Amino acid sequence: GGMNDHVDQTPNGGLVGKTVAAETPMTSVSQWQYWGCNVAYHALLARHLNQHLWFNIPVGASNDYVTYCAKTIFSILPANLNCYVEFGNETWNTSTYISENAWIQAWMITNSVVNSDAAIGDLAKIAWDLFRAVDKKRTIRVAASQFGNAGRMYDQLRTIISAAINTDPTDPNRGFEVLSGAVYFGPASYAGYGSGTTTANI
Repeated sequence: GGMNDHVDQTPNGGLVGKTVAAETPMTSVSQWQYWGCNVAYHALLARHLNQHLWFNIPVGASNDYVTYCAKTIFSILPANLNCYVEFGNETWNTSTYISENAWIQAWMITNSVVNSDAAIGDLAKIAWDLFRAVDKKRTIRVAASQFGNAGRMYDQLRTIISAAINTDPTDPNRGFEVLSGAVYFGPASYAGYGSGTTTANI
């Protein structure tokens, strides 16, 4: 599958709190800037390559913007291609993505949530549900963290999984499809994982 990242790659980032009105115009020459590439280009590239799309929903994006992204993506992707949807980017990384983490902390205060991992889980489910409302079949929900720190991965995935699963059993949006972990911290961080590793092992 292919991958297109649509999140802020700078500490103080322009994509946090993204709205439809703030979307980068397709005619802009600055598609590479920190405030983001127009979402349509992500889907067009995936279509051109005939690859599934991996889409990171910006932290703090308005519900309208998330729905706009989903409608744009699924109107462009052919029926055989799916969209893998992750909330934020490295939401566990509080030292690098400062603006992302600050928005989550503010949301926690407003909503009386005391655990940041639980907040991330709740926010991920909200975003997933909005995408599924547009195209349930082709929205592939991704619970993601990193293998470099087993404790960090466990803490975040536990709460994301909890938010996705421990809801009303009749909720049609209960659950998720993909468990993802980054392995970019060198061999020591993933030495215990191989082709036979299962989610139960993790």
